[in-house]
Amino acid sequence: MRGEDIGFVRATVKGGQLDTMINAALCRSPDYRLAELNVRLARAQAGQSNSARLPRLDGQIVKSKQRFGDPALDERYQQDLSMATVGLSEFDPDFFGRLRSLAAADGLRWEASQHGRDAARGALIGETLRAYVLYSAAKEAEAQAGVVASSAREQLRLAERRQALGMIASDDLRDAESLAAQADANAAKAAEASKAQERALRFLVGFDSALPKPNLSLFVDGSGDAVRYGGLDSSVLYQRPEVLEAEAQLQAAHADIGAARAAFFPSIQLTTSLGSASESLGGLFSASKAWTFTPSLRLPIFDFGRNKQALDLAWIRQKQGVVQYEKAVQRAFVDVADALGSRSQAEQAYTAARKKELAAVGKTGRLIQRIDAGLQDAMDRPQAEIDAANATADRVAAQQDFALSRIALSHAFYATAPARPSPSDSH
Repeated sequence: MRGEDIGFVRATVKGGQLDTMINAALCRSPDYRLAELNVRLARAQAGQSNSARLPRLDGQIVKSKQRFGDPALDERYQQDLSMATVGLSEFDPDFFGRLRSLAAADGLRWEASQHGRDAARGALIGETLRAYVLYSAAKEAEAQAGVVASSAREQLRLAERRQALGMIASDDLRDAESLAAQADANAAKAAEASKAQERALRFLVGFDSALPKPNLSLFVDGSGDAVRYGGLDSSVLYQRPEVLEAEAQLQAAHADIGAARAAFFPSIQLTTSLGSASESLGGLFSASKAWTFTPSLRLPIFDFGRNKQALDLAWIRQKQGVVQYEKAVQRAFVDVADALGSRSQAEQAYTAARKKELAAVGKTGRLIQRIDAGLQDAMDRPQAEIDAANATADRVAAQQDFALSRIALSHAFYATAPARPSPSDSH
């Protein structure tokens, strides 16, 4: 992983326990590989445009013979000529900047492709972390659904015994049967959801890669977020890869306007050669010198509006670039605002769910102690265990939302100017 990748992950996850998983996703992702190829493609195009501005030196060897069927014509017009030359071929001095503008546009598109690759990289890391959070939460939810189903079956067993002894009515037994059936259905649904989340994560990191153990607690510590992001200047958002990509694309579109304008002016091309000519190949180095100089001027007179339409097209694309840039900037601010708002709400919900879980677990523990001491009916134990498991499931859901909100916040600042490190980053 690169520096900005490590900063993203460390701002969200404690330690480096997920680094291997993220590296596997980066190596496997077809979207990221395509972004890498787009960079290589844009670099090659930029190199080609820069090369077009430089003179091309060509070498040429020509052997020419001319014979006629008439001896009289042969004596007078026959040719036997060898020539070797080296020179410039169709060199454009680019007096009006057309080639310069085209090279600048392609160079800026190369830069934009690099920012696009960085944006794809950050999105992939964020997607992988989100998939791991959903996978971990689904595993914990599956475990708690299993606890509820087991306790519901125990509750049904006790109800059947009591109904046989005439201690409860048939309606109470049917209620217990219904609750047990619903709990089993919920457990099966949770198991299937867990498998689906595991498949989604394996799709990102590879089905042959070992998954890290599910552990939502890796995302709980958000104590450093206030230090890391608090008081940051909003100008850092202009360093987001998406914004930089849109900016480079806008500059490239502006350079295209310069190239389209230059097409209205004359185009000059120079072709020169210097060499020697002889009646035989062996005499080229001692033969007479030969040279050519062929300038050409092409002036657009009437092209049925082709150059005008090309300029209009360049202006429209430039205006599109302005809109795309504005959209990227607005998206950056919206992402940060949404992430900050959801993080605060998710943290409050997680804190409340955690307190509820602790209260339910503590209540269940005290109830079991009273049952063991013979001070309370054992029939109350399954329901208390169900209540505790449901409270834990609620905490898992709130913890999942809190983790996702922290990932969204870190992703919103991905590859921007370095945020202030928090004390927890050193651990």
